[in-house]
Amino acid sequence: QAEQRDAGHVDGLRADQGQEKVAGQRDKKRVRRQVFPPGAPLPPGTVPNHLVGAILATIFCCWPFGVPAIVFAARVNGLLARGDLAGATDASKKAGTWMWIAFGLGLAVQLLNAAFMLLATPMIREAAEQAASGM
Repeated sequence: QAEQRDAGHVDGLRADQGQEKVAGQRDKKRVRRQVFPPGAPLPPGTVPNHLVGAILATIFCCWPFGVPAIVFAARVNGLLARGDLAGATDASKKAGTWMWIAFGLGLAVQLLNAAFMLLATPMIREAAEQAASGM
């Protein structure tokens, strides 16, 4: 019983506080979204914002995919300040996804560049030697 009682609480707030019914959903398939009142105390670090990783992925990896990561990461703290835990969680997930996409694409491009340099350097050197000996 204690587990059932505590399962509906998040940091001292009941799960039924501020719930919204998503339009278009039937009553049987109700989607619950927790919206806490503004100024509700949420513990620091409740939702990671991925801002540092997003900035690093933008600078060092793939900036076109890093910019959306920064935008979503910047929204997390504002949504938490308004008490929108579900919105902050969604923005955090999107920021993390874009951050990893930017990191992965940046890494892939760098690996392809390194492979090209390793394969092309001997061919370029051979062509340069042939051009020098032919003159």
